[in-house]
Amino acid sequence: MKLKKASALFLALLLVAAVFVGCGSKPEPTEKYKVDEEILKTIAGNYMPYQNVDSWWVLDINEPAYFSIYDGEAGNPGVEGKIIHLDEEKIVFRINQSYYEELPANWELEEYKGKDILILSYKVTDSVIELTNNGDTIAFKKWER
Repeated sequence: MKLKKASALFLALLLVAAVFVGCGSKPEPTEKYKVDEEILKTIAGNYMPYQNVDSWWVLDINEPAYFSIYDGEAGNPGVEGKIIHLDEEKIVFRINQSYYEELPANWELEEYKGKDILILSYKVTDSVIELTNNGDTIAFKKWER
């Protein structure tokens, strides 16, 4: 009888352990998000469409790490939020869903820690910034007042 109780207890503990292992959370990505403040100062500003004669998207990048891409003709929101990562090659934005309406071109959102993010590669030459996602690039020229 003692052996049956011990076996039952052992199986119950084994079952509980298996449940906890199976319900474990996703491991955190090893990549750490960080905003390079020097790069942010360099690219901060208001941008108008550049070489996109049929584009109406306007880009604002401001400190402290805020961005907005919106319809410059109608004034409708496109997407805006906070820059959560900025390095020499990419910008990662956490999207504010309260102001999300649409993305330019074929850009796509991804999910990180339960929040929507937009990951863009970029290139800056003179006063032009080119943003690329999902193979589509949009160029913006810094608006000098």
